[in-house]
Amino acid sequence: MERIKLAVIGVGKLGSLHSRVISQMQEAELVYVVDIIKERAEEVGAEYSAEPLLDYRQVRDVDGVVIATPTYAHYEIASYFLQRGVNLLVEKPIASSAEQAEKLLSLARENGVILHVGHVERFNPAARKLFEIEEKPHFIRAQRLSPFTGRSLDIDVVQDLMIHDLEIILSLLGETPEIIHASGVTFVTDKLDFATTILKFPSCVAEVTASRIYDKKLRRLDAFFPSGLYVKLDFAQNTFARFRPTIYGIEEEWTRIVSKEPLRAQMERFLEAIKGKESPWDETAVQALSLAEKISARAEGNL
Repeated sequence: MERIKLAVIGVGKLGSLHSRVISQMQEAELVYVVDIIKERAEEVGAEYSAEPLLDYRQVRDVDGVVIATPTYAHYEIASYFLQRGVNLLVEKPIASSAEQAEKLLSLARENGVILHVGHVERFNPAARKLFEIEEKPHFIRAQRLSPFTGRSLDIDVVQDLMIHDLEIILSLLGETPEIIHASGVTFVTDKLDFATTILKFPSCVAEVTASRIYDKKLRRLDAFFPSGLYVKLDFAQNTFARFRPTIYGIEEEWTRIVSKEPLRAQMERFLEAIKGKESPWDETAVQALSLAEKISARAEGNL
């Protein structure tokens, strides 16, 4: 079997993880790692037997590219490869603005190539259990809180953290919100470091909170269904719990899910798409960025 040749652009923390995952897959070959910091490119290249480069325009003859640079560089780099017919997996958010994201989606369609976005939480086993439920929830509460790390400071907390839950909610409901209320605060940076929003969809209300100035990590989503079912997901602990009222009280069912690494599952999906066995575009990722922009605008207006 001919291996799928890949390059990773940007080998900081996340790009290094992508490089490690690719190097462990029999059906893929990591050909290049690219970073503007020479020592970092050489270190990651040596670790995973890939050629280190300083300029992404030196990448040649690959089947796909993973873009894991800071968000502000996504549009320029993604445009370059899409125009040359190269399949892409771009880390979230797909671009700095919804307008840029729409242009990238159009380029992918025009050139007939894959454009996937790294919303890795969709591949979390707990999230997959949520999507197995046949009915749609009528209330969702999501919390994604984290200590300050100093990473991803070119974007606010809505694009940095909340967008994970927005993408899941949009995919789950298949609807766009009719009403958006939001508020937030800047604290450590000059952008929103904490934000909360209430989204009114045609069939559901969602309350979503994100913070990058919390004292610990918390990644939870609760969903309530018209049938009386209530589920609780913990993305960090990979736990999924069902609660259902009965005449004898609340019936509980807890599941700790053991599954493959979400980043690997995401990469497998990208490879399947390159082979022509998966959908080519992540349109929901574009919708999630558009919604994130609206939430940020309303939150900033309430500062």
